[in-house]
Amino acid sequence: VVGYPSTGGNYALSCDGVELEFLGVDRFERTYTERRDADAEDAFCAKMRMLGARRWECEVDWELSVMDLDCDVVVAGWPASGGVWVLKMDGRRARREGVGCKVRNALSMEERCAVLERLGGVFYQEPRDCKDLE
Repeated sequence: VVGYPSTGGNYALSCDGVELEFLGVDRFERTYTERRDADAEDAFCAKMRMLGARRWECEVDWELSVMDLDCDVVVAGWPASGGVWVLKMDGRRARREGVGCKVRNALSMEERCAVLERLGGVFYQEPRDCKDLE
């Protein structure tokens, strides 16, 4: 999923079904950003950042980073009771421990939060306290 903020560049995130639902994106049909006005696109990008999306100057930079195991992995879960669970891990360690599979197998945001907790994620009662989601 890619979002295009009014400030330029883009936010990119490889999403699973739980994240797509959180973002309000259809899991089966392509969503076109040109149908959103600038305020709606900025709001969409803010929700993407809540899930750990990073800002890139161009999509090619993001596509190359997906292959880079030296990049940190940041995964967030938003429980209905408030706050946020965040797991930040070295890309190589995340791959070795199968983090992607474990997180992507969650069927709900609550289950995703439980997985993040088991994997050593940190809970922030105040999401703004988590610098990894800025």
